[in-house]
Amino acid sequence: MHGFLGEAADWYTLRTLPPLHAAGACFELPGHGAAPPVAAPAGDWFPEAAGRLRAACTALPVPPVIVGYSMGGRLALYTAVRFAGAASGLIVLGADPGLRDPAARAARRDRDEVLAQELAATRDGHAFAAWLRRWYGLPLFGNLSRSRQFDSLLQRRLRQNPAALAAALRGLSVSRQPPLWDALPRLTIPALFIAGAGDAKYRRIAKRIADLGGPWQAAVCPSAAHAVHLEQPEAVARLIHRFATDRVTQGGAGR
Repeated sequence: MHGFLGEAADWYTLRTLPPLHAAGACFELPGHGAAPPVAAPAGDWFPEAAGRLRAACTALPVPPVIVGYSMGGRLALYTAVRFAGAASGLIVLGADPGLRDPAARAARRDRDEVLAQELAATRDGHAFAAWLRRWYGLPLFGNLSRSRQFDSLLQRRLRQNPAALAAALRGLSVSRQPPLWDALPRLTIPALFIAGAGDAKYRRIAKRIADLGGPWQAAVCPSAAHAVHLEQPEAVARLIHRFATDRVTQGGAGR
């Protein structure tokens, strides 16, 4: 699963790299994609989105390894915790179990509302492109906006619907997600938490989770910031393949 503003195509390069060779399927988040429905959420979207993801997982012959980035990583973790047996393993890139502090949740809700209003107010492609350039110019994304791939990334983003993305930002905000720190003991499947070396916040979170004592690992990907799967797809492909084969298929659940 991609993150906020993303789509299934974000994974195409990674999925075609050896040793993955197009393994797996892409699950698009609500409000994302080329022509998603626009909805005004009455509250959080997590229960419905998690139910859809669970249904997709249980329709497969065997429980899959769920891979999720950022917003998609939070949904992946939420689904794995809430629905035991939906997945055989979990890989989370640049995401965390949520905000415990009510004041922090309120502040984040206010911040996301401002961003959602700005995004929904973009009335043409030029305004939308300017908003996207500001977003990807944030320090969180390191050098992504100056990379060779950024023009093609921007063109993919411009195919989406800003109003639908704004609704998704509200409904899938971390401020609306139930914090999962206390629920992590229910996560008994192997899990890998990946962060870019330049993404200090999520490096700390990944290590903190791995240190809790469950069948979980943390991995740091060099030369990457938050969008680690876009900046270093080869390295992430190797991490996914190694985790899926060594820790799930072969039953290696220990740390």
